[in-house]
Amino acid sequence: MCRHDGRGARPVPPVPAAAGMDPQASLRALAARLEAAHVTDPADAAVARELRATLLALPPPEIPDDDPLAELLALDADVP
Repeated sequence: MCRHDGRGARPVPPVPAAAGMDPQASLRALAARLEAAHVTDPADAAVARELRATLLALPPPEIPDDDPLAELLALDADVP
C-alpha cells in the first residue's frame, strides 16, 4: 500500500558531471547492494529484476591473454 507523508516530493539536486562520478563503479556498487538484497530475500521479484538489469548494463569482464578460448572468440568476431 502507498503511504504519503503530506510533504510532497523533495527535489534532488543534480550531481555535476565534473564531480568525478564513475558510472561503472556506481553500477558495480549498485549490483553489489542488489545482490545482497536478493540473497536476503530471493522471493522479491522486483529486486531480482533490477539486479538482472544492472548486471546486463555492466561491461563484460576483460578476457586474459592466456585464455584458451581467445582464438575462437577472435574468429567469432570476424564472422559477419
